[in-house]
Amino acid sequence: MQNIYLSKFNKITAFLLVVISSVLIFSPLAKANLDEVIRDRVQATDTGFVDSSMQAITYLGDGAVDTIIASALPDEEAKYDAYKSLLVGGLSVFTLKSIIGKKRPPGPIEYNHFTLDSKYHAFPSGHTTTAFALATIIAEYYPDYKYLSYGLATLVGISRLYEDRHWFSDVVAGAGLGYASAKFVKYKW
Repeated sequence: MQNIYLSKFNKITAFLLVVISSVLIFSPLAKANLDEVIRDRVQATDTGFVDSSMQAITYLGDGAVDTIIASALPDEEAKYDAYKSLLVGGLSVFTLKSIIGKKRPPGPIEYNHFTLDSKYHAFPSGHTTTAFALATIIAEYYPDYKYLSYGLATLVGISRLYEDRHWFSDVVAGAGLGYASAKFVKYKW
């Protein structure tokens, strides 16, 4: 099996994730503007069908739901890698949320570092992290399902925006963290 750290594609992907994440994290003016513009656009699309669909889709990023899905994977190695990916992603999310302390929407973007107050636990999106961690393991073990798994994970991220629980940068960071957690587990653990 090919080592991900030797792949040119993965080096480029990692570089782009670092650049995008750095811009989103360290450029408050750009971040606030982009986050707020995207939030306003998403919130303007509120319709009954989309609302009920997004409420259902967001559950696909719930850690308990994803653990149940992982337990249904037919390959034992895939199952345990999924569990480990969910654990690594979940612990990383909790740690980052507590340290960064970014306020959830609606309202202005504010920070309250080193807090356990859940209204300041926007960054990164835990649901998106969980969904992408599981999607990446599924894509690794069952390549025929990679588009479906990443598509559903992307919908989870969109649902978090639609439900007004996260800013765009939270979702992007969650997707990257979930992907990285699964790749770490698959190739380094």
